[in-house]
Amino acid sequence: MFVVSALYHCASELLSFSIEFIDAADEAVAAAVAVLRWDTGLDVALVPPAATRADPSFLQGALLYGAVRFSDTAGLRLPEARRLGVPVLVALQFPAGGMVDPVRLGLLRAAHDPAILGRQIVRAVA
Repeated sequence: MFVVSALYHCASELLSFSIEFIDAADEAVAAAVAVLRWDTGLDVALVPPAATRADPSFLQGALLYGAVRFSDTAGLRLPEARRLGVPVLVALQFPAGGMVDPVRLGLLRAAHDPAILGRQIVRAVA
């Protein structure tokens, strides 16, 4: 839901991109993605988890793999993104002690402010 909020802040800069939400099977997220598409005109879709689990190269050609997480990065598709050379933008809310490094500290405000995260997303794909 936080990423959906961030995309509202930068929708006009992302109109030429296709955005896919993966590993987000919650009904509230599905509804929010549909409303985001309707409100902004963004080409945004929710990809069923089974579709990405069955295809190990689903991130091939992606310009960015992004996520907002609480505490740690467990369960994210970071190995797949790294293997395919896809840039990663992960904003951690309240990172666990061992998860603090300069990159994560630089994204700490973005993990709590959707407008800042939106600007980070635009920078990452520009």
